[in-house]
Amino acid sequence: MWRETLPDLGGIVKKYHAVRGEASTLMRWSLLCLVLLILLVGIGTAGAGAQSGTISPAQLQADPPPDLPYRAFLPAVPRGLSTDPAVQAVNRLNYYRALAGAPPLGLHQSIVQAAQNHARYYMLNYADPSAWIYTMHGEVEGKPGFTGRYPGDRLAYTGFPYWTGAEEIHYLGNPIASVDDWIAAPYHRVFALKPNYNYMGYAMDRSKEAAVDVLDLGFEDGPALPPDPIGYPADGQTGVPTTWGGGEDPNPLPPDAPRPVGYPFSLQGVGGSFQVTWIEMRNGNGQVVSVYPNPELCPDFKCYILIPVSPLQPLMTYTVHAVGRVSGVPFDRTWQFTTRAEAQGTDSALPCSSYSGIVFDEMTGEQP
Repeated sequence: MWRETLPDLGGIVKKYHAVRGEASTLMRWSLLCLVLLILLVGIGTAGAGAQSGTISPAQLQADPPPDLPYRAFLPAVPRGLSTDPAVQAVNRLNYYRALAGAPPLGLHQSIVQAAQNHARYYMLNYADPSAWIYTMHGEVEGKPGFTGRYPGDRLAYTGFPYWTGAEEIHYLGNPIASVDDWIAAPYHRVFALKPNYNYMGYAMDRSKEAAVDVLDLGFEDGPALPPDPIGYPADGQTGVPTTWGGGEDPNPLPPDAPRPVGYPFSLQGVGGSFQVTWIEMRNGNGQVVSVYPNPELCPDFKCYILIPVSPLQPLMTYTVHAVGRVSGVPFDRTWQFTTRAEAQGTDSALPCSSYSGIVFDEMTGEQP
């Protein structure tokens, strides 16, 4: 039996505030596009009856990608009958996880309900700044729709019996487009692809004035995963976007970096400590691709991210070669992926500002 080892979140909070200032950006909620919360509280214990609230991946209906050309880099998906946004979201995320080699997630109805509750809270209170004193992931007791101050509290309220993982928020009111953008943003991608997560829930709400998407992730104790690096885009993947608009906060790019940049490659450790001793990206002509330094928070998140300085070339095969260790076990791996024909990225059609937020909340309670 094992539990996920969480990063030093206190150090991350201090590092974040040192870079951004004392949480001033957290209250500029109207500008947020992407938000990721690393939850610090584990709730409940594994119980025999918990599976009654779970939909296994094998039970899910498959959904086709939307008719949007800029989403066409995904592999073909068989058409299904589901119009449930949560099912659409889990199918979309599971396709990405399959590409990366991560196991599929199952929908847990307790997590879905918690996500629905927070989405409803947002829609009832989005115009009230006093409802967001605990950031966009928090709720204030006494406000309409309150079900718990923090995500862990809200999952406990709906009866989720395992460990809380991460929460991601977007403002599109579209499950497929939101998952696409979470995967494009490298910090968010790392948590969306974490292989030890077992369960998820998604909800959306939308009106003429506002829209919100809430993704919650969770996991239960299980066998230790073998030490291994996961790379994305995956080895052999085709149709990869050439650019990324850079909509993520904290900003993984240097402050003065021009946008758009090349589509990021992310490497993350699975099963323990993670160290990269050497890594490079080359194009199909054998030329080294210029990339920005590994983002500041990657050591805390067990990741290494290559963000090309310039957009990638269409219909070009790129090779990433990395050497390092996971839990002391050495690896020497190569990933090859090919870009799509059009010089177009994944977030060109965002219906909101490209500004985004990633926040960390210090929460009381037992840590897994």
